[in-house]
This record gives sequence, C-alpha cells and structure tokens, in this order.
Amino acid sequence: MRYILQRQDDSEESVKKQATLMDIVNRFAVEIAKLGVNSVIWTWNLNDGKGLDDLVHNRRLPIEFNLKTRRQRAVTLDTVHSL
Repeated sequence: MRYILQRQDDSEESVKKQATLMDIVNRFAVEIAKLGVNSVIWTWNLNDGKGLDDLVHNRRLPIEFNLKTRRQRAVTLDTVHSL
C-alpha cells in the first residue's frame, strides 16, 4: 500500500516553504543517521485532526515516512505499541 503526501495549499510560496522545510529535515536526518539514529515523520490528513491528539481522538492513525529509505507505510496499533 502506498500513500501520497499532499499539500493543502499548492501556491508557489507554500511549495517553496515545504521544499525548504523538507531540505532542513533531510539534512537533520542525515546528521542523526551518522549517530546511528533512525528517523521517521508521521503525517496525516488535517481533516482527521489538527494534532496527533485530535487524530487519535478521532480514531485515526498517521502515515509514517522513513527519511532514510523514503518509504511510506500506515502506522498501526502494533507498530505504536512496539515503540
């Protein structure tokens, strides 16, 4: 199963801001990978909740994006419990 990360605002300014943010996050991931730390980002549809607490309250789970492998997967209760 593959999920697509989508922007809510496709304006040129928003696209540039998101590209800059992802560049910063990727550089951070590279640096912490040198220390042996694996990093992922959790993302979700804002219609399902503004924050992670709202998301869980609405009985939804995020999508995990692995910064090293660039793979996406649905977060499940089993993966959350294994943290």
